[in-house]
Amino acid sequence: MSTDMRLGTKFAGLELKHPIMVGACSLTSTPDGIEKLAKAGASAVVLKSLFEEQLMSESGLYGNIEALHPENWDYMKSFGTQIRPMDYIRLIQESKSRVDIPVIASLNCQNRPQWSEFAILLQNAGADALELNIAPWSNDPQPPGWAENLVLDIVRQVRKDVKLPLIVKLSQYFSSLTWLIEQMAAIGVEGVTLFNRFYHPDIDIHQLSWTGGKRLSTAQEFIAKIRWIGQLSGRGVDVSASGGIHSAEEVLKALLAGASCVQIVSALYLNKFEIISTMLRDIDLIMKERCWESVDDFHAAFRWDRGENAEFLSRRQYIRYLTGKDS
Repeated sequence: MSTDMRLGTKFAGLELKHPIMVGACSLTSTPDGIEKLAKAGASAVVLKSLFEEQLMSESGLYGNIEALHPENWDYMKSFGTQIRPMDYIRLIQESKSRVDIPVIASLNCQNRPQWSEFAILLQNAGADALELNIAPWSNDPQPPGWAENLVLDIVRQVRKDVKLPLIVKLSQYFSSLTWLIEQMAAIGVEGVTLFNRFYHPDIDIHQLSWTGGKRLSTAQEFIAKIRWIGQLSGRGVDVSASGGIHSAEEVLKALLAGASCVQIVSALYLNKFEIISTMLRDIDLIMKERCWESVDDFHAAFRWDRGENAEFLSRRQYIRYLTGKDS
């Protein structure tokens, strides 16, 4: 069986030749960059995010884009020149003409559902799917459920207007992620990306000023996400793991926990594009050692609804650790 057949998977209705996608970043902001990633072996690319604030600023609804909350502004500054909305449409069109892998558009939104009109333009431009990177934010106190309801309102509007496979990228900061994901599945969302990695601001104690936090992830960050992937997979939507994927080990853990694929970014900045082929080679070697013929042979083996996994992911495991009865 060929490597492509062994590693083939599906995510949000998209056929992937293997589980390693490239997440939204500056590397996916130009047709040349996307073509290089495709040649390096990426199974799909998520375009650099177009921010709600960029759409609002261009339409005159925001007077000054630098007045945004720190994370959005820091994110946009970190990755260089902003992409103008119409340039984004041209990015989709030219990228699709150059590569034969899925090209996924990405919208990063905070509050307004009205921008779903632009999602229609992205669909018409030829995007294979749409990822909504939704990050509710308010400096004012909000009632319980405000963030979840805002996410669902945005998703509901976009699902009504757009026929593309719909993926939602979420943070960990919701009161009930299981409930939220099941609600999105009922609306018609095909996939979720776990998780959005915020660029937390820091304070420079010497300059007495705000400064940007650490941009690149580490493999250690992925450990905290394995539990969530195992708990949230199998809820009616496909899962893509994001953040801290730096080697074949993290990819395989994500798949075992229930993810259908992973998105890498920091690993590319740290190790260049060759990291994709290195990961694929190492995954193939481990699969041969375990006598796994395909991803289906081990996918979701550690998901919450398989065997005793629910107990391991529950509070009982925490109690076992504290009482010294772990075995």
